[in-house]
Amino acid sequence: MLSVVATPIGNLGDITLRALDTFRDATAVIAEDTRRTRTLMSHYDIHVPLVSLPAFREEAQAGRILQNYSTSDHLVFCSDAGSPVISDPGAHLVAAALAMGHDVIPIPGPSAITAALSVAGMPLSGFTFLGFLPRRPGRAATLLTTHLATALPIVLYESPFRLVHLLELIATHAPARDVVVARELTKHFETVYRGTAEELVQVFLATPPKGECTIIIGGQHRDA
Repeated sequence: MLSVVATPIGNLGDITLRALDTFRDATAVIAEDTRRTRTLMSHYDIHVPLVSLPAFREEAQAGRILQNYSTSDHLVFCSDAGSPVISDPGAHLVAAALAMGHDVIPIPGPSAITAALSVAGMPLSGFTFLGFLPRRPGRAATLLTTHLATALPIVLYESPFRLVHLLELIATHAPARDVVVARELTKHFETVYRGTAEELVQVFLATPPKGECTIIIGGQHRDA
């Protein structure tokens, strides 16, 4: 059995009781970054063998790692933080486990997407999640404008180093849309900013952001 476990995106107190029980029951924990997972497990006095499966080796090594264990073993997979596979590694490992006939069990928990949406203050009958936009400006603009046409709120991830560039892109193609930038969610310096993209460009030019950001583009114009 392979359990896919969501882990805290910042605050270690956000781990679920079921996730802790799953870690304790595991034969081994397959982790994107064993250093971060070891910190989490040590915090809760859990001592289970760790197996490294970084993102850049996942496709080549996922099946190989699974073959090292018997059908009676209970394996756990977790990414650095949050829910695996959602703009995180894990898809190749899950596919390999399913192809080998293993049960794959979700152990749900923290997610930056749902955390940001819950405090956005926007109507949410649905939304579109795009993860990180392509690095190439043309491809990023094409993808963004395609989904802006649906009128659904859009959720994006971005690094602090590219946040202003992303907001400038949004300001060009959706100047009247409400935008939320949720930074360092669940951590000590958690901050949620609201305004148009152009307003937020000025905020972050004056005070360069730190920490990972979740961005929500509202599905309605301010004057709608």
